[in-house]
Amino acid sequence: MSFFRPISILFLFFFLYINLVFADSYLKFADFENETTKFKLAVFLSEKCPCSRSHLSHVQDLMKAYPELKVYGVISEPAQNKKQKASKDEYFLKTKFGFPIINDEDQFLVKKYKALKTPHVVLIRNEQNKKPEVVYEGGLTDSKNYNDKSKKYLELALKDMASGNEVQQKSGFCLGCYIRRIK
Repeated sequence: MSFFRPISILFLFFFLYINLVFADSYLKFADFENETTKFKLAVFLSEKCPCSRSHLSHVQDLMKAYPELKVYGVISEPAQNKKQKASKDEYFLKTKFGFPIINDEDQFLVKKYKALKTPHVVLIRNEQNKKPEVVYEGGLTDSKNYNDKSKKYLELALKDMASGNEVQQKSGFCLGCYIRRIK
């Protein structure tokens, strides 16, 4: 019995440490909403979605090709319990995304942009004295797995914008893992 008490106390301190360290490590949805760079992108992600993971390097390559693009990852599903929260925190804070992560715990961004599956993306153009405009939304590519894609929807939209043209394809079907909604 005395062996388990120190273990449980150690576990309690570890759990409190994780919660304190990770509690404010994420951005809030307002950070995305208030971003004023010319082009911003929300990428809806899930810890457990292999589709999100397979497209990560593509997003990172697009960031290099389009340095004026400000990318935000959005955690699309809230944790249902403390164990899931710890697992989610470990994944999102350990993985080197190369862009800030927003914890959309109340699914404000999920609802606003009607994100259905991961990896759903929303590309927004900000121009002075104009309301921000969604110029593309939907899937990154036409496949669940990036290696099987035949069309790169987001990249086509970025090429249109970089050349000064209007985005030709304003949406693309998102193939991936469904985002679980909270009530």
